[in-house]
Amino acid sequence: MINFTKTKKGFTLTELLIALAVLAIIAAVTVPSMITITNKHNYVNGLKRSHLMLKTAISAIMADNGGTMVKVGNAADSAALRNAFADRVCSKLNCIKICYANSLPGVCFHNTAKTLQGTDYTFNMNWEPRAILSNGMLLIIDYGTSACNLWSATNGTSTACGSIWLDINGFKPPNQLGRDIFNFGLLQTGIIPNGTKSGATTANWNIACNPSSASGSNGIYCAGKVLTEGAMNY
Repeated sequence: MINFTKTKKGFTLTELLIALAVLAIIAAVTVPSMITITNKHNYVNGLKRSHLMLKTAISAIMADNGGTMVKVGNAADSAALRNAFADRVCSKLNCIKICYANSLPGVCFHNTAKTLQGTDYTFNMNWEPRAILSNGMLLIIDYGTSACNLWSATNGTSTACGSIWLDINGFKPPNQLGRDIFNFGLLQTGIIPNGTKSGATTANWNIACNPSSASGSNGIYCAGKVLTEGAMNY
């Protein structure tokens, strides 16, 4: 009788090395892209949550003030007014720390950040209160004037009381305008994402929410763009 022996053929070392090299190339191409997509998704969701949070807080402040942002509080236009307004905001939110106007910078918010293009952006915080929320978000709260007439809106009237900067993930990176740092306008009628085309602010997304723009304020209009489009399409 003749016995036939079956031989099992496996992968050679060379074939395994080639397969691993191919997988490494695929991972190098796809993993960064997947991380970017995931980060953008998280930024968009964080912005949506923070917008609702701020809108609810400002609406409550307005309800206590006759339905308007004009003359919130009795202090004259000064650091005292801004500090009093910060207290009001934090009474509606869960602030774990407030850094009042003229306090040391860099404690409750960044001294500097990056624009959407990647250049340095410096916050003027000598006279702006800041706060840290229990969820880790950071705020710059600037209620600049109780008359709410800081700058002209698209309809030719001066309706702005100030603005609020928000870092949706605190001191974690990237600390970049239009990614995790966004700006909201405080108007007589409430809060609005800066860059909202249909609102009372003049928005030019090509200049102020465009990674290719050399504008020194590139990223400042991204809150309006992201919330209008429902995505971070840049």
